[in-house]
Amino acid sequence: MASRIFAADPDRPRTAKEIATALGISGSKPFNSISTQLGLWSRRGLLHRTAPSTYKLVLPTNWTPTPST
Repeated sequence: MASRIFAADPDRPRTAKEIATALGISGSKPFNSISTQLGLWSRRGLLHRTAPSTYKLVLPTNWTPTPST
């Protein structure tokens, strides 16, 4: 899942190509689909677009880890 790729290092921007490769996506049509999806998530505030076709996970400013039980 793309969310796991971003969560592995949330401060690191990732390119659409890098996400597609990690997900095993190849070919121009599937790549365009992942690029479109990343753009949609960016417009919805889930990702921050840092450069063309490059995104970073948006972390809440008031995020507090859940205490371990």
